[in-house]
Order: sequence, then C-alpha cells, then structure tokens
Amino acid sequence: MDNSFGSLIYIERWFGEYYCNAKIRGIEFVGEYYTNSIGQSVPNILEAITFYAPIYSLSGNVYIQDCYIENSFEPIGIVGLKNSMIDISHNTFVNSLVRGVKFFHNKYINVKISHNIGVNSGIIGFYGSLYTYSNNFLIDHNEATNPIDGWVAAIEVWDDIISPEKSSFVIVSNRIHSEDSLASGPIWMYGVDNALIANNIITGTGPSAIYIGVDPMGVDPISSGLMIRGNNLEGWQVTDYDGFWGSVQAAAPIWLGSGATNCIVIGNARHNVADDGIDNILLGVDKIQGPIIGQETKEMMELKKSLITNKKKVRGYHSPI
Repeated sequence: MDNSFGSLIYIERWFGEYYCNAKIRGIEFVGEYYTNSIGQSVPNILEAITFYAPIYSLSGNVYIQDCYIENSFEPIGIVGLKNSMIDISHNTFVNSLVRGVKFFHNKYINVKISHNIGVNSGIIGFYGSLYTYSNNFLIDHNEATNPIDGWVAAIEVWDDIISPEKSSFVIVSNRIHSEDSLASGPIWMYGVDNALIANNIITGTGPSAIYIGVDPMGVDPISSGLMIRGNNLEGWQVTDYDGFWGSVQAAAPIWLGSGATNCIVIGNARHNVADDGIDNILLGVDKIQGPIIGQETKEMMELKKSLITNKKKVRGYHSPI
C-alpha cells in the first residue's frame, strides 16, 4: 500500500470567483522516504502547500515565507491562479524528489521567487498550457544544489504551448550547483520569450549549464529574444553525459538549440557558446556547433514532456512530473 498523501495545506476552488489572501510563514514540514508498492523510494509528502483552481476561480495575494520543507515530491504547487501577487521567499527546500516550486496553468500572476535555499532540491518549474497567459516572474538570489541526474532543472521553464500572451522571466543573481546533469541541469528554457538571465553563478558538470531552445524531440518550439549576460560560469566543467536520459556529448557552458532565435549572449573570451539556432547575436564569446542528440535521449525527453502536458488528477493532486 502506498503511504503518500497529497498536500498538508491545500486551498482549492473550482467554480465562481473567490479572492483569497494567504500568508503561510515559519512552518516546518518534514516527511520521510518509504518504499512504495512497486519498490521505489519516494517521499510521503507530494506537496506540502498547494493552491489549486483549475478553471481560474481563485485569485489573491499569496505569501509563503520562512518555511522549511523536507522530503517531498515538490514543496509547493500553484495551479490555475489568476490576477494574483505571489511571493515565495526565504524558504528552505530539502530533498525534493522532482523539483522546487511548481507553476502550471496560471494567468496574469506576478511572482517573486527570492532568497530560497534548495538542498538536493531545485527552485522552480514553470509549465505552460493552452490557457496560460502573461505571467511575470522575478527569480533572484536563490541558492540550489540540484539532485544528481534528476528529472527537472533547478530553474526550468517549459512554455512551448502556443498561447495568446507569453510569460516573461527575470532570472538574476542565483547560485546553482548541478552534477552529472542533463534534464536536471541548472537552467533549462524551452519555448520561452522575453527572458533575462544575468549575473548568476553556476557550478558543476554536464554538457551545458544554460539550455535555451534545446529540443531533443525535434519539435523546436521557438525560444526568442532572450538576453543572457554577466553570468559566472568559471566553475562549470563541460562534460559528456551518460545516465538516465541516455548519452549526450559535451556542448558548451551555454547551449542555444535549434529552437533559439534572436537571442543575445554577452560573455567573455573564455566561454564558448554552442549555437544551433537562427539569427542569434554572440558578443565576446566563440561560437561552436552543438552535439547531436541520440534517439534514446529523444525518447526519454518525449516521455518527460508527455508527463508534463498530460497531467492526471489523483486525490486532488496533479502528476509530480
């Protein structure tokens, strides 16, 4: 019998218009790992805190601050909110199996993710849907050591679904460490417009530290107009990857995939940029060709995408991937 339960704090609204001001501060959530019915070691907390409004019936101001969340699939889930201000700051996430904070299917929300610490945990995963509209994210001054060879990047954005209004992201002054990583690399942006990635310090090993428009499935959703500058990648060692996601040869500290277009990278002469995209501008860096992604990795990444985009509700909870 599986012992996982959904959320410890769960705020849900399905119909109507409901305005909610929520302040969750200074609470400690500690779960534990156990062996489930198919022999996997998993946490018994799926999400410690969940806001769930699948048809946009919930809005308001949400503050989640100074909390400690240990041993969860993901510490916080924000699904279906609209017209909201969300501040998730000064929290500590420990041993998050899948990701840090999950955002899915929201519209017109303004979000600050700031000064959080991830220990064997990422910071944020954002996922678009057909009805995701114009969200604004500031992701700054967080520190994370991401799980080795895990499912999700420390800062991950999959916004490949075409929606009338894309979301925007400012990702600045974060410290991220990731070892032997591909899908669980430091920063992975997929199908994104309007992003600034600046002044981050990134260390670890893997084919790349910053992935922009890299699409192993060959669909190539466009990632356009990103600015990448001032990042400290001196501690990143570009290495081949051979693990859960297949095998990928070393690329460069920054990898602009075939879906990257009209992006600007400003760096220094010590940094190469793998550029497989169109009309990107590289200043102060050397351009090289990115590696070819094999069939095994394409199939595994397609599995990841299907798990993200085909979520099934189970006891009030969406698929952790």
